[in-house]
Amino acid sequence: MTMTLSTFQLHRILSVNAAGVPQLEGTNAQVLTTTRFTPDTVGQQAVCQTVRDADVSTLIALGVTADAADSAADDNTPLVLRTGDASLALYPDGRIRMTGEDIAIDAATGLNLVAARIDLN
Repeated sequence: MTMTLSTFQLHRILSVNAAGVPQLEGTNAQVLTTTRFTPDTVGQQAVCQTVRDADVSTLIALGVTADAADSAADDNTPLVLRTGDASLALYPDGRIRMTGEDIAIDAATGLNLVAARIDLN
């Protein structure tokens, strides 16, 4: 079976069931999560990715976006995707920080690193 992942989407969280799975506005697709959502996320925007296979339309809910009121207080507040011990933070000034137990980059043709400074352990 081949599955295709689409680009990211935002869906407002309408409710969260006892298992920590959100009900999302604007879709009736099956929802899978990478983390347990809590009732305090109701009303926030869930970052989702669509998975399409031959049988069922499915959304993977990855996490929630920061509240606009919270990020307005600090113009350098990153957008953070987090699951377990792994996180990806995108900063408005162009910085990106990946944190995790094991980070792998697989490139079919090549990987270019261009930087003023590169620190390796």
